[in-house]
Amino acid sequence: MKLLFRVFADCESAAVAHGIGSQLAFSLSRFSPEAGIEPRPYWKLPHLFEFAFSLTPPTEVSFQAVIAASSGGWSHAGSGGELSSVWNRSQDRVLLVPEVSWAEIQLYEEAP
Repeated sequence: MKLLFRVFADCESAAVAHGIGSQLAFSLSRFSPEAGIEPRPYWKLPHLFEFAFSLTPPTEVSFQAVIAASSGGWSHAGSGGELSSVWNRSQDRVLLVPEVSWAEIQLYEEAP
């Protein structure tokens, strides 16, 4: 199984993105986050930087624990043991750090 957490945050520059990435990694430290990419501007919305982390253990318990890090704002999907949820900033909700605009978490079987 693989637990992938993608985060999109408002960033003014690569230097700001680096700091936010460090804050995100610290907030996720109980899941031994492994960064999958260097933070970079998201091609659809260049004011947002994209961050991606593989989390362990890749279980439904970990998946639900990340979701519980916010007081709401998640939309859920999935079937057959694979789960996917998307978080959108709304009202006064924050996910890990205030700069996060939206996020996606996926639990899925890795291809052999």
